[in-house]
Amino acid sequence: MMNELIEVDVLVVGGGTGGTAAAIQAARRGAKTMLVSEFTWLGGMLTSAGVAAP
Repeated sequence: MMNELIEVDVLVVGGGTGGTAAAIQAARRGAKTMLVSEFTWLGGMLTSAGVAAP
């Protein structure tokens, strides 16, 4: 396993609806942004379980 140092302005941990929205907004504002999540999809329960009302 190779270790790599990545420098960002904003690190968002968690790919739920709030984390995804925060990462998108930070990137739109020009910040070098990284979003990390333990799952392979974004949106949390809203997208993974088909929940219609958060």
